[in-house]
Amino acid sequence: TNIKQKITDKMVKSLNIEQINKFFAYTPTDKYEYVTYDIFKLLILTGLRISDLQQILDGEYITGENNTIAVKTKKKKTTANVILTKEVKELIDKYTGYHISKNFNEGLKKLFKNILPDDVIEYDEQTGRTVKHVETQLYNVITAHWARHTMITYNRMKGEDIEKIRQQVGHSTDKMINQVYSHLNIKDENKLFAAKYTKNPLKDKV
Repeated sequence: TNIKQKITDKMVKSLNIEQINKFFAYTPTDKYEYVTYDIFKLLILTGLRISDLQQILDGEYITGENNTIAVKTKKKKTTANVILTKEVKELIDKYTGYHISKNFNEGLKKLFKNILPDDVIEYDEQTGRTVKHVETQLYNVITAHWARHTMITYNRMKGEDIEKIRQQVGHSTDKMINQVYSHLNIKDENKLFAAKYTKNPLKDKV
């Protein structure tokens, strides 16, 4: 199924549920794809920036309680917390000592050309007063940072506590999560509202 995803600005965005499922169902074709695939999967599972994942692979983190580790983020100097699920731990162990290539995004584009060859993305790109409408294949614009957006958006859609997400990704407040990273549409927002506030609705009394 061809997917056309419309975006109203040029900010990085997240994969949707169908695209996430296709990613996780994909089997890489060679060892180079496997590395790119595994690193992007780890970024999705943790929500980390690629620079902070590199710190973890370099061993620059502290071991916390209850199967968690923590890293001081390079960009904001805040703490990002990682829950060591079985899959996350296996991937970290597998790539400990590995240096993520500066050309990672180029490999990622090639990977997604195989995973989502037909998915199209639209957005409006503004330069000064000029607004240009762009329509291109998703694999042409995807970067490592999409994983962070994907993790936050997906976990918000599942109803995860925003404070938990904030502490996982290392934001000092939830402002960025709400305004930039959480790409929820009106249907998603309503679903969260209904799940939170209408579990035990009051019945009309006669």
